[in-house]
Amino acid sequence: MTKHPLSFITLILFLSTQAVFAQYVQPINFGSSQSLEVLTWNTEWFPKNGYKSVNYLTEFVDELDADLIAFQEIDDIGAFNQVANNLSKYNAVTYSSDFAGLAFLYNANVIQVLDVYEIYTSNQYWQAFPRAPLILKIDYLGEEIYIINNHFKCCGDGNLNQNDTNDEENRRLQASILIDQYITGNLMGKKVMLLGDLNDVLTDAPANNVFAPFLNNANLYLFTDLAIANGPSSQWSYPNWPSHLDHIAITQPLFASFQNPQADCSTLLLENYLSNGWQEYDQNLSDHRPVAISLPNTSLGIKEPRIENKITISPNPTRDSTYIEWASHLTFKTIELININGKLLTSYTPSSKATTLQLDFSSYDSGLYFLRFRGLTNNHIKKLIIK
Repeated sequence: MTKHPLSFITLILFLSTQAVFAQYVQPINFGSSQSLEVLTWNTEWFPKNGYKSVNYLTEFVDELDADLIAFQEIDDIGAFNQVANNLSKYNAVTYSSDFAGLAFLYNANVIQVLDVYEIYTSNQYWQAFPRAPLILKIDYLGEEIYIINNHFKCCGDGNLNQNDTNDEENRRLQASILIDQYITGNLMGKKVMLLGDLNDVLTDAPANNVFAPFLNNANLYLFTDLAIANGPSSQWSYPNWPSHLDHIAITQPLFASFQNPQADCSTLLLENYLSNGWQEYDQNLSDHRPVAISLPNTSLGIKEPRIENKITISPNPTRDSTYIEWASHLTFKTIELININGKLLTSYTPSSKATTLQLDFSSYDSGLYFLRFRGLTNNHIKKLIIK
């Protein structure tokens, strides 16, 4: 990966100044235990302003309390991992090693990473993808979701020339075509979020619109930020132009979730939480604002899946003690108690050869809960009712 000239110095400066960690960000009311929040965020050659950028990003992530953030332009993986180390409940995914690479932070209390991989990595796809799309397959409270993180080619004159392979708009169009082909060929029927700094606007005329493969297939794709793109420039993700370049699209299995009245997609005006507004934000963190989608847990249909491998919970409902038994061929790393809002309440670690476990729930309020059995390769979720 090509490094920013100051990347090594950046990390050393941060490690030597942790004791004087500053407070820059005012309180933000955003994340909720009752919904899944996913952000896309270009953090512009992170860390843009040395150790200060590490501090700013740490504070913003902590205040936002989102479940998953997809990043673009991570130039120093060491500095990015330091952000994750500063945050007790977040883990980092830095699989991508491309120039100005892609990465994720996720809330490990409610998300399990099932797989991470890149697509279109060979040289023949460089024109379309200067950075290979990074896919994260996650389990969110029993729901399987694919997140495709992208950073399309920048710039251009606004005119799409399909006869010129070097035309920036054409390169973005080819990227859209290839991602559509991957989704329809590999992820049909799956819950997919396609997001990132896609470096073009959704509102171009059809002849110049690089997102035609998605916009022309309304039965499969929905840009959740289309209303932002058609709205006032004050809400756009790239104020310095201004333009709206950062997008979140979902596939059909997520349509109903987004149609829920409590669902939302918005640009987060983070400069409003800094003393010196946009100047401070742009100088220390990024020239892009993040775009966020929020989907209520109830709309995602968190439910007890049908499983063939036998797990019994008795008694259920229970007032206090419950006995759990599972087949001898099953191995669980942890058994987790989760409330109806998706919050992890406690975790139990059975011994490697155990097939039974007795748990006491007498200290919990009555209501519906979930027990998540984390296996080596997959999870099972069972309902638990406490009386």
